[in-house]
Amino acid sequence: MRKIRKLGKWVPYELSENSIGRRLNSCIRLIGRKRKKNVLWKIVTDDENGSSTSLPPSRRRFFTKESESYPRDSRMS
Repeated sequence: MRKIRKLGKWVPYELSENSIGRRLNSCIRLIGRKRKKNVLWKIVTDDENGSSTSLPPSRRRFFTKESESYPRDSRMS
């Protein structure tokens, strides 16, 4: 059986039937977890975005004179 060195260990160059099955099952489980996590994440973020009723305080600015080229803070007046 041919072997190659990977990460400091000698491993078979060709996978056995058992190794192929284990890798396939691991991949299927990982894909299933990712899909489940994405669905739950969308539910949580949609819920947070949809139920938000409080608005942050606005920072209103206005021009006091036509000659002024910069906005003044509304709190200063």
